[in-house]
Amino acid sequence: MAAHLRYERAGLRMPKGIRIAMYGMLALCVAITVAVWVAGGEDTVDAVIATVVLLVVPLGCLAVRGRITVDEDALVLAVRPVFRKTIPLREVVAVRVGEVHPLRDFGGSGYRVRGGGRIGFVHEAGPSVEVTTEAGKTYTISDPAAERLAAVLKDGAGLG
Repeated sequence: MAAHLRYERAGLRMPKGIRIAMYGMLALCVAITVAVWVAGGEDTVDAVIATVVLLVVPLGCLAVRGRITVDEDALVLAVRPVFRKTIPLREVVAVRVGEVHPLRDFGGSGYRVRGGGRIGFVHEAGPSVEVTTEAGKTYTISDPAAERLAAVLKDGAGLG
């Protein structure tokens, strides 16, 4: 039987500046792909490989989205289809609302591991939730609805 979903935030994207740079790179990749096909001559296999690498990979990177879910048993941080981290709620010992600046606090966006057991699942500057586990790890999660996420986590972890 599936656990009851308490909270979900889907569609977390890279910061706007990075997305703009990625679209610029995609435009450059399109131009290079066209040049490969025009100047490629007889070698179709090389042109197909270049097309896949130059178009499919950047489009895949732009399509990646993060997701935060909380059910009755766990907090799940995911970037489909490449990453998934499950934190059982029974292991959560503290939850606090704060502010995060991905570049300053974690050196960038995404799933970031820093020293001292600090881990970030950060996509943009703004409200965040810090979740501390029994193992001493502190997960910082950026979310515009940080207050709601914190309330759901506290309730699920029995922290009142």
